[in-house]
Amino acid sequence: MTASDIVIHSAETHERVALNPLRIFAQLWRQRQLLRQLTNRAVQMRFRGSFLGLLWAILNPIFMLLVYTFVFSVILKVRWNGQGSTFFFAMNLYCGLIVYGIFAESVGSASVQVLSNPSYVKKIVFPLETLPLAGLAAAIFFNLFGLVILLVCTQVFLQPLTIHLVALPIVWIPLFLLTAGFSWIIAALGVLVRDVGHLIVILLQVLFYLCPIVYPLARVPLSMQHIYLLCNPMAVYLEQTRAVVLDKSWPQWSQMPLSYAISLVVFIFGYYIFMRAKRGFADVI
Repeated sequence: MTASDIVIHSAETHERVALNPLRIFAQLWRQRQLLRQLTNRAVQMRFRGSFLGLLWAILNPIFMLLVYTFVFSVILKVRWNGQGSTFFFAMNLYCGLIVYGIFAESVGSASVQVLSNPSYVKKIVFPLETLPLAGLAAAIFFNLFGLVILLVCTQVFLQPLTIHLVALPIVWIPLFLLTAGFSWIIAALGVLVRDVGHLIVILLQVLFYLCPIVYPLARVPLSMQHIYLLCNPMAVYLEQTRAVVLDKSWPQWSQMPLSYAISLVVFIFGYYIFMRAKRGFADVI
């Protein structure tokens, strides 16, 4: 059997796996050690050569929260949906930026995840599908520092944290699935069409304003909210996260089945597209 035959057989095997979500998760679980190593490398590369190193992962979110608090609380004196303190507006904004940051950082870097590792493409047995996931894991890691700071500020300056916080992983699991699916799609397209990276930057900027980050969902006309949430799953994750962390309430459980279904479909579709496309990566890199 030639090398090309091995590649084709491996790709066909992975395509069959991609049609079964349980087999996808099993396959990724077997690759967890490699994924952890790639994630560690991505985290270390972010601050390579800097004097403070990983400490910047803590200083950056603290600095940004101070800026948001000063601008919106001291200068603009804006209130979230006309209610609460001006500091509460800054906290809602910061909470939205954390959720959006996980998606934007992962998808934004996905277009170069394969291109920046050409040596891995030429290795027949290397699972390239772990590269976009490493970018997602690194994005989660860095934004978790922001989440910790948000929780501390909520506990100290707003209301004490409640048992509702245990629902946060349930809210974020579909966020991770959706982000992984889109990251795979963008990573595959980024190899075949080099303009994708530039286009993604524009689309992420548009998505920022289409999501209820700097404004509450209540500002969206009631007649449009159903379509708004259906076409923009990120809005659901943003609102559910705010409900659990800031509003001290349970997420809207009625939204969760559809949220999980959409995310799982995108996850499977993204994996399938990537596995179909990766057999041709070596020809264009």
